[in-house]
Amino acid sequence: MEATLRIAESNELTDEQQQIVNYLMERLGMTQEEAQDTIFSTELEEAPEPVKKFHITDANSANWLLKRIAETNAEISTVHKMLDDEVDRLRRRTETILQPLQRKLDFFTNNFAAELEAWTKKELEGKRERSKKLLYGKVGIKTGSVSTELLTSEDEIISIIECLPVYDPFAEEDYYPGRELYELNEKLQGAIKVSKSILKSPLKSALEDGWDGTLGVNGQKVSIARVKKSDDSFYFETELPK
Repeated sequence: MEATLRIAESNELTDEQQQIVNYLMERLGMTQEEAQDTIFSTELEEAPEPVKKFHITDANSANWLLKRIAETNAEISTVHKMLDDEVDRLRRRTETILQPLQRKLDFFTNNFAAELEAWTKKELEGKRERSKKLLYGKVGIKTGSVSTELLTSEDEIISIIECLPVYDPFAEEDYYPGRELYELNEKLQGAIKVSKSILKSPLKSALEDGWDGTLGVNGQKVSIARVKKSDDSFYFETELPK
């Protein structure tokens, strides 16, 4: 059974309600009466009878639930497959678009990067600046980094360092003919991690202090580390003006 409840009369419109009436008349072509009826009329339906609450009580109800879960999982799988298929399609499409663009980029860099580097080095020669700003990007030379290079295996270096005597401040001075040597040995001991691998920072510190990277082993000098400086490298960055 349906009934209609009149909530308010047309002469009781609020500003907000009047705006809605105007919108319905202008956009949907309603008359003023139809627009007001749309706002103030509410269809009241008889409340439906409450649905009996579902419970699992036998094999049929258990199967009903399992069927609904299986169907829902199947729908979820279908959506995921649709997503995967769409992603694959987009990936293939993207690869098709990118292939000629990558060939174009390779052409420019392979054919002209060396010339650009030579021009950049000439432009920066004798200057403090290491880069040059251009309209469509920047070119420059990155200073090579300084690192410590191991000249033999870590295991061999560990065995050599572990055999070095460490300076004892309480021993007689004549027992240590060269205190600086033992202080160096003590510093090198710090290069051995508990896991028996080499930390390069103590070696680098010793090299910076003037150590030549060699140690005496069985009457012979063994080179274990040295300072290594990488070459300066050319770089360029591109950008479009805003």
